[in-house]
Amino acid sequence: MLQKFNYRHNLTVPLKCNTVINGQGCGEVAKMKYGLCNMSYNGCEMIALHNSMVLLGQESDLKEVCKEMYPKSQALWGIFGSNPCLLGSFYKRRGIAFRKTYKYNEFFNNLESTPVAVLSFWNKKKPFHGLHTVTVQLVDGKIRVYNRYNNRDVPYDYESRKELLPKKSDFICGYLIKEDKTNE
Repeated sequence: MLQKFNYRHNLTVPLKCNTVINGQGCGEVAKMKYGLCNMSYNGCEMIALHNSMVLLGQESDLKEVCKEMYPKSQALWGIFGSNPCLLGSFYKRRGIAFRKTYKYNEFFNNLESTPVAVLSFWNKKKPFHGLHTVTVQLVDGKIRVYNRYNNRDVPYDYESRKELLPKKSDFICGYLIKEDKTNE
């Protein structure tokens, strides 16, 4: 029921398809719904899936991503966004090769062999700051992060994994999409 209500609402939001989204609290995407909340609060996993498809050159409409994934990955009516450990089903249904890892070093050591990846991590160690999920790419030797901050509509480049995610313990999981295993 909630999924259908949100989908009808999201159809009224004039968000362009096939464009990378940065700053989930900025612009039209902030008006969209996911579960009981606005996407500006809890939409990072859906935005990461959408962004990964766009960066792979695939067709993607965030409204459709939300509709598809809500029943499969949402956490407590979307109040806690989505369970990042369940996002692989999105790629499986599309026949897109991926590898999920729960290891910080394995994820970052293999970024060079994948055109795009999805990363989930704890925001802060203080209670109730939750987690965040982003799309990442290696671009000119830097780690480019899409939708890094809620209120900034540009991607961010980081010189190193430690600059992006200083504590290994903050890493939750990562998805290496279309990984080229010939580089291993």
